Amino acid sequence: MGRRSPYPPVCDLNHTGDPLAPRVVSTAPAALTCCGRADSAGRAARLGPTEGRRGRRRGRPALGLVLLLAGLVGVLVGMVGVGGVLLPPGLVTLGGLGPHAATATSTWAFLFTGVVGTAAYTWRGVVPWPMLARLAVGLVPAAFLGAAANALLPAPVVLLVLALLTLLVGVRQLLRSRVAGSDREPGTLALVAVGVGVGFTCALTGTGGPVLLVPVLLALGVAPVRAVAVSQAAQLAVVVPASAGYLHAGVTDVRLGSLLGALAAAGTVVGAVVATRMRPARLGQVVALACTGAGGFLLVRTLAQLLGR
Repeated sequence: MGRRSPYPPVCDLNHTGDPLAPRVVSTAPAALTCCGRADSAGRAARLGPTEGRRGRRRGRPALGLVLLLAGLVGVLVGMVGVGGVLLPPGLVTLGGLGPHAATATSTWAFLFTGVVGTAAYTWRGVVPWPMLARLAVGLVPAAFLGAAANALLPAPVVLLVLALLTLLVGVRQLLRSRVAGSDREPGTLALVAVGVGVGFTCALTGTGGPVLLVPVLLALGVAPVRAVAVSQAAQLAVVVPASAGYLHAGVTDVRLGSLLGALAAAGTVVGAVVATRMRPARLGQVVALACTGAGGFLLVRTLAQLLGR
């Protein structure tokens, strides 16, 4: 009698369904990966209960950091409109998601911040609804196209443009003697064009609407508190069609995105309260610093991606 293998047969490599075909059954440890599947079940069986629990615990600190990041992003989005740029790379680095899944999941999370942020600023009476209506004409169709183009266009190049724009606007605001010294409302064509650019770029990169809309409106002379307020409502015009596109593509982690969105929405309330109670000049300075920091972070990260290829 031959020597019996210590490993149980776990994978039928035939899979033809033909009873006359030879059936090849592997008993080697490598066969614990069947047809390309991860061998988590087999590995868990080989590991003792103590080591298995250790492996599960290793993922908890990263998840905790992702949840903490979501709350911080919500505070920044509610306060200065610039913060969504941090969530997609955080999901890639800490959450282990791929770039497309991170973009789609972040976009889903911004549904929550958009609803809560809009409600908070509406209650304060500072949302410029006519400006929002003209922005939405360009935002909605462009956002759907941006989500559809996510897998087709080189996102790092788009992120590089976004980083440079955000950084330049932030530096420009810091160098101005009076950040809140003007409050102009751009014309209809300008707002529609801004909506197209913001909707497409933010849906493509999963950064939400405010991260790009606030710097652009500040550059056009809109007061900081009105720019932040309209960006809260405008992000809904970006993330709703973009989320529909990503759901259709099947790349959204709805459960994780909903959890992150709930935490970010709570932070958005805190940020909105702080922003509406802050003096306009001070708020303008905070927005400028946030733009500069987010633009610098995104620039370094995108250049690292491009140079690493």
